[in-house]
Formats: sequence, C-alpha cells, structure tokens
Amino acid sequence: MSNLIKTHIICLITMLFLQTTYAAQFPKNLFDFYTNKAKIAATTIEVKNIAQMIYLDYIAGIEIPTPDMFSDYIRKHNRPPYGHKRDTAVDFWNNFYLLINDQAGFKVVSIGPDGLVHTDDDVVYGFYLE
Repeated sequence: MSNLIKTHIICLITMLFLQTTYAAQFPKNLFDFYTNKAKIAATTIEVKNIAQMIYLDYIAGIEIPTPDMFSDYIRKHNRPPYGHKRDTAVDFWNNFYLLINDQAGFKVVSIGPDGLVHTDDDVVYGFYLE
C-alpha cells in the first residue's frame, strides 16, 4: 500500500472515531446555539416592527398603548403569517414583550433567553418623541 492510501485510511478512521465519540453531545449544543441565534434575529426584527407600528400610530394621532393593554395591542396589529398560530405578544422564548414609556419616548423590550429584565441579552428598540 502506498503512503497516500495509508494516510487516507488513517484520516477516515480518525473521522469515524471523532464522529461516534462526539455525536451524542456536539450536535445538540450546536443545534441549540444556531436555534438561539435564529430566535435572536427573529425577535430583533419583531421588536423593531412593533416599535415602528407604535410610532406610526403616534404620528397619526393615536395614543401609545398603556403597558397593561400592550399585549392586546400587539395581537391586534401584529398578526402571525397565514397558517401560523403563534401568540405574537410573546417573544421566541415565550416571554411577553414589554413596553416602557418615559417622558422622552418609549421602548419595546424582549427580555431575551435568560428571562431577566435589564441584562445584556435584552432586545430593545424605541423612539424619542417630541
């Protein structure tokens, strides 16, 4: 046997060993990693869209919803795509979106995967109002 064939056989055996050794743990972690990235991307888009809806209503003379009516506002104005039955008032980790109003404006907040407010994984989008 030539050295090249021996090298290929050793590489194949090594790849099979690695695949069977780490198959149980690595793909699940990798799947969770990419699933979480997709959820962050989708939530970022949704938070921005909700904030823009509120802002457009505001400049059209419609009052900003109160925090206690916020979930109903989202369900009414941000319907899921045809064929989907998702509650659009919750993010992709099943936490309700929050509306934070202050004198300067408002923010729409997803508390993110950790489920805690005011942490680095929160997704926030808002507008200053004059």
